[in-house]
Amino acid sequence: MDVAIQNLLGVINAYFQADRTYIFEISADGKTLKNTYEYVSDGVSAQIENLQEVPIDVISVWIDHFQKDEVYFMSTVEQEKGSESYEMLQEQDVISSAE
Repeated sequence: MDVAIQNLLGVINAYFQADRTYIFEISADGKTLKNTYEYVSDGVSAQIENLQEVPIDVISVWIDHFQKDEVYFMSTVEQEKGSESYEMLQEQDVISSAE
């Protein structure tokens, strides 16, 4: 199962020409996120250890969309400015192809 998940993340990563692709799990109490899987491109540093016990409030805007079965699309990281997710994304050196 772990190998299949890693392979799927690799396919997603390649499709979007991304540096990293993650899977997060929400804790049983619904208060934190745990990065359980990460795929990184060659030459990109892994961040999985830095993304453990992340307060779910950091991505509350995203969760609101997901609970409505909506897509949350971020065209640039600057879109997140002023939200709790912005700092987390900055720490991960997340940018978009639009920048």
